[in-house]
Amino acid sequence: MAFSYPALRDKLKQRGLWPMTRVSRFAWYCLGLAVFLFVLQQLSRTLKISRGENLGGWVSFLSFLAIFCFCVVGFRWLKNKILWRLRNRLIVTYMFIGVIPTLLLFAMTFATIYLFAGQFANFIVTSEIHLHLQNVEALNSAIANELAIRLQRGEPPTIALLDSLRKTDVIWRHRDVCAWQGTKPLPICADAKGTTFTPPTFIHGSFSEIVRDHGNLYLRAATVLPARTETLTVVSSEALDQELVQEIAADTMRRYQTKFPYLVGTMIELPRATVTADKIAREADFFSFGTNDLTQTTFGFSRDDAAKFTDFYMNRRDRCPRCLSREVDQKTMHCRACGLRLSATPENILDADPFATLDQEGVGGLMKLAIERGRQGRPDIKLGICGE
Repeated sequence: MAFSYPALRDKLKQRGLWPMTRVSRFAWYCLGLAVFLFVLQQLSRTLKISRGENLGGWVSFLSFLAIFCFCVVGFRWLKNKILWRLRNRLIVTYMFIGVIPTLLLFAMTFATIYLFAGQFANFIVTSEIHLHLQNVEALNSAIANELAIRLQRGEPPTIALLDSLRKTDVIWRHRDVCAWQGTKPLPICADAKGTTFTPPTFIHGSFSEIVRDHGNLYLRAATVLPARTETLTVVSSEALDQELVQEIAADTMRRYQTKFPYLVGTMIELPRATVTADKIAREADFFSFGTNDLTQTTFGFSRDDAAKFTDFYMNRRDRCPRCLSREVDQKTMHCRACGLRLSATPENILDADPFATLDQEGVGGLMKLAIERGRQGRPDIKLGICGE
Protein backbone atom coordinates (compact mmCIF):
# COMPACT_ATOMS: atom_id res chain seq x y z
CA MET A 1 0.00 0.00 0.00
CA ALA A 2 1.46 3.40 -1.02
CA PHE A 3 2.27 5.93 1.67
CA SER A 4 -0.06 8.95 1.72
CA TYR A 5 0.70 11.95 3.89
CA PRO A 6 -2.92 13.28 3.92
CA ALA A 7 -4.21 9.83 4.94
CA LEU A 8 -1.65 9.64 7.76
CA ARG A 9 -2.59 13.13 8.91
CA ASP A 10 -6.29 12.27 8.95
CA LYS A 11 -5.68 9.12 11.00
CA LEU A 12 -3.58 11.02 13.50
CA LYS A 13 -6.26 13.72 13.75
CA GLN A 14 -8.92 11.09 14.42
CA ARG A 15 -6.84 9.68 17.27
CA GLY A 16 -6.03 13.12 18.65
CA LEU A 17 -2.29 12.78 18.00
CA TRP A 18 -1.89 15.43 15.29
CA PRO A 19 -0.47 18.72 16.62
CA MET A 20 -3.07 21.44 16.23
CA THR A 21 -1.35 24.49 17.75
CA ARG A 22 1.84 26.33 16.72
CA VAL A 23 3.58 25.48 19.98
CA SER A 24 2.87 21.76 19.59
CA ARG A 25 4.05 21.79 15.96
CA PHE A 26 7.21 23.69 16.94
CA ALA A 27 7.82 21.15 19.72
CA TRP A 28 7.57 18.26 17.29
CA TYR A 29 9.88 20.03 14.77
CA CYS A 30 12.46 20.61 17.48
CA LEU A 31 12.18 17.02 18.66
CA GLY A 32 12.48 15.67 15.11
CA LEU A 33 15.48 17.89 14.33
CA ALA A 34 17.14 16.95 17.63
CA VAL A 35 16.68 13.25 16.84
CA PHE A 36 18.05 13.75 13.33
CA LEU A 37 21.14 15.60 14.62
CA PHE A 38 21.62 12.96 17.32
CA VAL A 39 21.60 10.17 14.69
CA LEU A 40 23.98 12.23 12.53
CA GLN A 41 26.26 12.68 15.51
CA GLN A 42 26.32 8.95 16.19
CA LEU A 43 27.14 8.23 12.53
CA SER A 44 29.98 10.77 12.64
CA ARG A 45 31.43 9.02 15.65
CA THR A 46 31.13 5.67 13.91
CA LEU A 47 32.81 7.02 10.80
CA LYS A 48 35.30 8.96 12.96
CA ILE A 49 34.43 12.34 11.45
CA SER A 50 35.57 15.15 13.73
CA ARG A 51 32.91 17.63 12.72
CA GLY A 52 30.19 15.41 14.20
CA GLU A 53 31.29 16.32 17.74
CA ASN A 54 30.03 19.89 17.29
CA LEU A 55 26.45 18.65 16.86
CA GLY A 56 26.07 17.73 20.57
CA GLY A 57 25.34 21.30 21.60
CA TRP A 58 22.60 21.67 19.02
CA VAL A 59 21.04 18.34 20.09
CA SER A 60 20.94 19.51 23.71
CA PHE A 61 19.51 22.93 22.78
CA LEU A 62 16.81 21.51 20.50
CA SER A 63 15.93 18.83 23.09
CA PHE A 64 15.54 21.56 25.73
CA LEU A 65 13.25 23.55 23.40
CA ALA A 66 11.20 20.44 22.61
CA ILE A 67 10.85 19.56 26.31
CA PHE A 68 9.86 23.14 27.18
CA CYS A 69 7.28 23.31 24.38
CA PHE A 70 5.86 19.92 25.35
CA CYS A 71 5.53 21.16 28.94
CA VAL A 72 3.60 24.21 27.70
CA VAL A 73 1.33 22.00 25.58
CA GLY A 74 0.82 19.58 28.47
CA PHE A 75 0.00 22.44 30.84
CA ARG A 76 -2.59 23.82 28.42
CA TRP A 77 -4.17 20.39 27.94
CA LEU A 78 -4.29 19.77 31.69
CA LYS A 79 -5.73 23.23 32.29
CA ASN A 80 -8.49 22.67 29.75
CA LYS A 81 -9.34 19.29 31.23
CA ILE A 82 -9.41 20.57 34.80
CA LEU A 83 -11.38 23.69 33.86
CA TRP A 84 -13.88 21.57 31.96
CA ARG A 85 -14.41 19.33 34.94
CA LEU A 86 -14.61 22.31 37.25
CA ARG A 87 -17.08 23.94 34.89
CA ASN A 88 -19.19 20.80 34.93
CA ARG A 89 -19.04 20.71 38.71
CA LEU A 90 -19.93 24.37 38.87
CA ILE A 91 -22.89 23.73 36.59
CA VAL A 92 -24.05 20.92 38.87
CA THR A 93 -23.45 23.14 41.88
CA TYR A 94 -25.46 25.95 40.31
CA MET A 95 -28.21 23.44 39.60
CA PHE A 96 -28.36 22.50 43.26
CA ILE A 97 -27.96 26.06 44.48
CA GLY A 98 -30.29 27.80 42.04
CA VAL A 99 -32.53 25.53 39.99
CA ILE A 100 -33.46 22.80 42.48
CA PRO A 101 -34.45 25.21 45.30
CA THR A 102 -36.49 27.14 42.75
CA LEU A 103 -38.26 23.96 41.68
CA LEU A 104 -38.85 23.05 45.33
CA LEU A 105 -40.20 26.54 45.94
CA PHE A 106 -42.59 26.20 43.01
CA ALA A 107 -43.67 22.75 44.25
CA MET A 108 -44.26 24.07 47.77
CA THR A 109 -46.15 27.06 46.36
CA PHE A 110 -48.33 24.79 44.23
CA ALA A 111 -49.01 22.47 47.19
CA THR A 112 -49.83 25.45 49.41
CA ILE A 113 -52.19 26.93 46.83
CA TYR A 114 -53.82 23.54 46.29
CA LEU A 115 -54.35 22.98 50.01
CA PHE A 116 -55.48 26.56 50.55
CA ALA A 117 -57.93 26.28 47.65
CA GLY A 118 -59.36 23.11 49.16
CA GLN A 119 -59.67 24.70 52.60
CA PHE A 120 -61.14 27.87 51.10
CA ALA A 121 -63.68 25.88 49.09
CA ASN A 122 -64.56 23.94 52.23
CA PHE A 123 -64.91 27.21 54.14
CA ILE A 124 -67.18 28.68 51.45
CA VAL A 125 -69.42 25.61 51.35
CA THR A 126 -69.56 25.40 55.15
CA SER A 127 -70.33 29.11 55.37
CA GLU A 128 -73.09 28.75 52.80
CA ILE A 129 -74.61 25.87 54.74
CA HIS A 130 -74.58 27.95 57.94
CA LEU A 131 -76.10 30.88 56.07
CA HIS A 132 -78.78 28.52 54.83
CA LEU A 133 -79.34 27.37 58.41
CA GLN A 134 -79.62 30.99 59.58
CA ASN A 135 -82.22 31.57 56.85
CA VAL A 136 -84.19 28.57 58.11
CA GLU A 137 -83.97 29.93 61.66
CA ALA A 138 -85.08 33.45 60.69
CA LEU A 139 -88.08 32.27 58.67
CA ASN A 140 -89.01 29.73 61.32
CA SER A 141 -89.00 32.53 63.90
CA ALA A 142 -91.19 34.69 61.63
CA ILE A 143 -93.64 31.81 61.17
CA ALA A 144 -93.73 31.21 64.93
CA ASN A 145 -94.41 34.89 65.66
CA GLU A 146 -97.22 35.05 63.10
CA LEU A 147 -98.75 31.85 64.46
CA ALA A 148 -98.47 33.07 68.06
CA ILE A 149 -100.30 36.32 67.16
CA ARG A 150 -103.10 34.35 65.51
CA LEU A 151 -103.47 32.09 68.54
CA GLN A 152 -103.49 35.09 70.90
CA ARG A 153 -106.31 36.62 68.86
CA GLY A 154 -108.23 33.38 68.75
CA GLU A 155 -107.89 33.10 64.98
CA PRO A 156 -107.46 29.74 63.20
CA PRO A 157 -103.81 28.59 63.09
CA THR A 158 -103.12 29.08 59.39
CA ILE A 159 -99.96 30.74 58.16
CA ALA A 160 -100.15 32.95 55.08
CA LEU A 161 -96.39 33.45 55.18
CA LEU A 162 -95.74 29.71 54.89
CA ASP A 163 -98.20 29.38 52.00
CA SER A 164 -96.61 32.25 50.11
CA LEU A 165 -93.12 30.88 50.70
CA ARG A 166 -94.07 27.50 49.33
CA LYS A 167 -95.51 29.12 46.25
CA THR A 168 -92.66 31.51 45.53
CA ASP A 169 -89.53 29.78 46.87
CA VAL A 170 -88.56 26.40 45.42
CA ILE A 171 -86.50 25.55 48.51
CA TRP A 172 -89.54 25.72 50.77
CA ARG A 173 -91.21 22.98 48.77
CA HIS A 174 -88.66 20.56 50.28
CA ARG A 175 -88.78 22.07 53.76
CA ASP A 176 -90.95 20.61 56.50
CA VAL A 177 -92.65 22.82 59.08
CA CYS A 178 -94.69 21.64 62.02
CA ALA A 179 -96.06 23.32 65.14
CA TRP A 180 -97.42 22.20 68.48
CA GLN A 181 -99.46 24.03 71.06
CA GLY A 182 -98.36 22.20 74.17
CA THR A 183 -98.40 18.58 72.96
CA LYS A 184 -101.19 19.09 70.43
CA PRO A 185 -100.05 19.28 66.78
CA LEU A 186 -101.54 22.17 64.82
CA PRO A 187 -103.11 21.76 61.34
CA ILE A 188 -100.09 23.15 59.51
CA CYS A 189 -98.28 19.83 60.15
CA ALA A 190 -100.60 18.14 57.68
CA ASP A 191 -99.28 20.43 54.92
CA ALA A 192 -95.70 19.27 55.41
CA LYS A 193 -94.37 17.05 52.66
CA GLY A 194 -91.69 14.58 53.63
CA THR A 195 -90.74 13.67 57.17
CA THR A 196 -93.48 14.16 59.74
CA PHE A 197 -92.52 15.11 63.26
CA THR A 198 -93.42 13.52 66.55
CA PRO A 199 -93.94 15.86 69.52
CA PRO A 200 -90.44 17.17 70.30
CA THR A 201 -90.15 16.28 73.98
CA PHE A 202 -86.40 16.97 73.85
CA ILE A 203 -86.89 20.63 72.89
CA HIS A 204 -86.74 22.98 75.86
CA GLY A 205 -85.83 26.19 74.04
CA SER A 206 -85.10 27.74 70.67
CA PHE A 207 -82.17 26.37 68.69
CA SER A 208 -80.81 26.01 65.17
CA GLU A 209 -78.37 23.19 64.41
CA ILE A 210 -77.39 20.47 62.00
CA VAL A 211 -78.92 17.37 63.59
CA ARG A 212 -79.09 13.67 62.87
CA ASP A 213 -82.50 12.05 62.94
CA HIS A 214 -83.04 8.38 62.10
CA GLY A 215 -79.63 8.18 60.44
CA ASN A 216 -80.15 11.26 58.22
CA LEU A 217 -78.83 14.81 58.53
CA TYR A 218 -81.12 17.82 58.70
CA LEU A 219 -80.89 21.59 58.97
CA ARG A 220 -83.28 22.12 61.82
CA ALA A 221 -84.50 25.21 63.67
CA ALA A 222 -86.93 25.39 66.57
CA THR A 223 -88.65 28.41 68.09
CA VAL A 224 -90.44 28.23 71.43
CA LEU A 225 -92.92 31.04 72.32
CA PRO A 226 -95.66 31.49 74.95
CA ALA A 227 -99.17 31.26 73.48
CA ARG A 228 -101.99 31.85 75.96
CA THR A 229 -101.62 29.30 78.74
CA GLU A 230 -99.45 26.88 76.81
CA THR A 231 -96.18 26.88 74.90
CA LEU A 232 -96.03 27.17 71.13
CA THR A 233 -93.25 25.15 69.49
CA VAL A 234 -92.52 25.59 65.79
CA VAL A 235 -89.91 23.44 64.06
CA SER A 236 -88.59 23.81 60.50
CA SER A 237 -86.46 21.08 58.99
CA GLU A 238 -84.72 20.52 55.69
CA ALA A 239 -82.78 17.42 54.68
CA LEU A 240 -79.05 18.02 54.32
CA ASP A 241 -78.69 15.76 51.30
CA GLN A 242 -77.03 15.90 47.91
CA GLU A 243 -79.89 17.89 46.41
CA LEU A 244 -79.48 20.66 48.99
CA VAL A 245 -75.71 20.73 48.54
CA GLN A 246 -76.17 21.04 44.77
CA GLU A 247 -78.57 23.95 45.29
CA ILE A 248 -76.09 25.66 47.62
CA ALA A 249 -73.22 25.07 45.17
CA ALA A 250 -75.25 26.45 42.26
CA ASP A 251 -76.22 29.50 44.32
CA THR A 252 -72.58 30.02 45.35
CA MET A 253 -71.33 29.83 41.74
CA ARG A 254 -74.06 32.21 40.64
CA ARG A 255 -73.24 34.64 43.46
CA TYR A 256 -69.48 34.68 42.85
CA GLN A 257 -69.87 34.40 39.04
CA THR A 258 -67.58 31.41 38.78
CA LYS A 259 -67.71 27.69 38.21
CA PHE A 260 -65.89 24.99 40.13
CA PRO A 261 -66.07 21.20 40.15
CA TYR A 262 -67.16 19.50 43.34
CA LEU A 263 -68.13 16.09 44.66
CA VAL A 264 -70.48 15.17 47.46
CA GLY A 265 -69.18 12.26 49.46
CA THR A 266 -68.98 10.86 52.95
CA MET A 267 -66.58 9.56 55.56
CA ILE A 268 -66.70 5.84 56.29
CA GLU A 269 -65.87 5.57 59.99
CA LEU A 270 -68.26 2.96 61.40
CA PRO A 271 -68.58 -0.80 60.73
CA ARG A 272 -72.26 -0.34 59.88
CA ALA A 273 -71.31 2.13 57.17
CA THR A 274 -69.04 -0.47 55.55
CA VAL A 275 -71.84 -3.05 55.58
CA THR A 276 -74.40 -0.66 54.07
CA ALA A 277 -71.92 0.95 51.65
CA ASP A 278 -74.04 -0.01 48.62
CA LYS A 279 -76.91 2.15 49.88
CA ILE A 280 -74.60 5.01 50.85
CA ALA A 281 -72.92 4.93 47.43
CA ARG A 282 -76.21 5.74 45.72
CA GLU A 283 -76.04 9.22 47.29
CA ALA A 284 -72.26 9.68 47.62
CA ASP A 285 -69.75 10.47 44.87
CA PHE A 286 -66.79 9.28 46.95
CA PHE A 287 -65.82 7.40 50.11
CA SER A 288 -63.13 8.68 52.43
CA PHE A 289 -62.16 6.05 54.99
CA GLY A 290 -61.51 7.50 58.43
CA THR A 291 -59.10 4.82 59.58
CA ASN A 292 -58.63 6.20 63.11
CA ASP A 293 -62.31 6.12 64.04
CA LEU A 294 -62.91 2.94 62.04
CA THR A 295 -60.10 1.24 63.99
CA GLN A 296 -61.55 2.42 67.30
CA THR A 297 -65.06 1.23 66.50
CA THR A 298 -63.83 -2.07 65.04
CA PHE A 299 -61.58 -3.02 67.96
CA GLY A 300 -63.67 -1.31 70.61
CA PHE A 301 -60.53 0.56 71.66
CA SER A 302 -60.34 4.15 72.76
CA ARG A 303 -57.29 5.65 71.14
CA ASP A 304 -56.58 7.73 74.24
CA ASP A 305 -56.47 4.64 76.50
CA ALA A 306 -55.28 1.92 74.11
CA ALA A 307 -51.58 2.58 74.73
CA LYS A 308 -51.99 1.28 78.27
CA PHE A 309 -52.67 -2.30 77.18
CA THR A 310 -51.76 -2.69 73.48
CA ASP A 311 -48.09 -2.99 74.43
CA PHE A 312 -48.92 -6.09 76.47
CA TYR A 313 -51.00 -7.50 73.59
CA MET A 314 -47.98 -7.13 71.29
CA ASN A 315 -45.35 -8.49 73.74
CA ARG A 316 -47.03 -11.36 75.58
CA ARG A 317 -44.18 -13.68 74.59
CA ASP A 318 -41.76 -11.67 76.72
CA ARG A 319 -43.99 -10.95 79.73
CA CYS A 320 -45.36 -12.82 82.69
CA PRO A 321 -49.18 -13.00 82.42
CA ARG A 322 -49.55 -12.54 86.19
CA CYS A 323 -47.25 -9.62 87.06
CA LEU A 324 -46.55 -8.40 83.48
CA SER A 325 -42.84 -8.49 84.25
CA ARG A 326 -40.26 -9.08 81.54
CA GLU A 327 -38.12 -11.13 83.97
CA VAL A 328 -39.08 -14.45 82.38
CA ASP A 329 -36.48 -17.17 81.87
CA GLN A 330 -37.30 -18.52 78.42
CA LYS A 331 -35.48 -21.78 79.07
CA THR A 332 -37.13 -22.77 82.35
CA MET A 333 -40.33 -20.75 81.69
CA HIS A 334 -40.01 -19.32 85.20
CA CYS A 335 -40.83 -15.72 86.20
CA ARG A 336 -38.07 -14.35 88.41
CA ALA A 337 -40.35 -11.57 89.73
CA CYS A 338 -43.36 -13.51 91.02
CA GLY A 339 -42.20 -17.11 90.74
CA LEU A 340 -44.92 -18.23 88.30
CA ARG A 341 -44.09 -21.20 86.10
CA LEU A 342 -45.51 -20.96 82.62
CA SER A 343 -46.68 -24.12 80.93
CA ALA A 344 -46.23 -22.62 77.46
CA THR A 345 -45.12 -19.41 75.83
CA PRO A 346 -48.19 -17.15 75.45
CA GLU A 347 -49.02 -16.03 71.91
CA ASN A 348 -49.21 -12.34 71.01
CA ILE A 349 -52.71 -10.99 70.49
CA LEU A 350 -51.61 -8.14 68.22
CA ASP A 351 -48.72 -8.16 65.79
CA ALA A 352 -48.53 -4.34 65.67
CA ASP A 353 -50.17 -1.25 67.10
CA PRO A 354 -53.45 -0.89 65.11
CA PHE A 355 -53.20 2.91 65.38
CA ALA A 356 -49.73 2.86 63.81
CA THR A 357 -50.19 0.03 61.29
CA LEU A 358 -53.54 -0.61 59.64
CA ASP A 359 -55.08 -3.90 60.73
CA GLN A 360 -55.45 -5.56 57.35
CA GLU A 361 -57.44 -8.53 58.57
CA GLY A 362 -60.12 -6.66 60.52
CA VAL A 363 -60.21 -2.99 59.55
CA GLY A 364 -58.81 -3.76 56.09
CA GLY A 365 -61.46 -6.44 55.62
CA LEU A 366 -64.22 -3.95 56.43
CA MET A 367 -62.70 -1.44 54.00
CA LYS A 368 -62.56 -4.10 51.30
CA LEU A 369 -66.21 -4.96 51.96
CA ALA A 370 -67.16 -1.27 51.74
CA ILE A 371 -65.31 -0.90 48.44
CA GLU A 372 -66.97 -3.98 46.92
CA ARG A 373 -70.45 -3.00 48.05
CA GLY A 374 -69.88 0.66 47.23
CA ARG A 375 -69.02 -0.23 43.65
CA GLN A 376 -72.22 -2.25 43.45
CA GLY A 377 -74.19 0.90 44.26
CA ARG A 378 -71.95 3.21 42.16
CA PRO A 379 -69.38 1.56 39.86
CA ASP A 380 -67.40 4.79 39.33
CA ILE A 381 -67.22 5.77 43.00
CA LYS A 382 -63.98 7.46 44.03
CA LEU A 383 -62.07 6.21 47.06
CA GLY A 384 -59.77 7.94 49.50
CA ILE A 385 -58.37 7.60 52.97
CA CYS A 386 -58.18 10.06 55.83
CA GLY A 387 -56.00 9.00 58.73
CA GLU A 388 -52.49 8.92 60.12
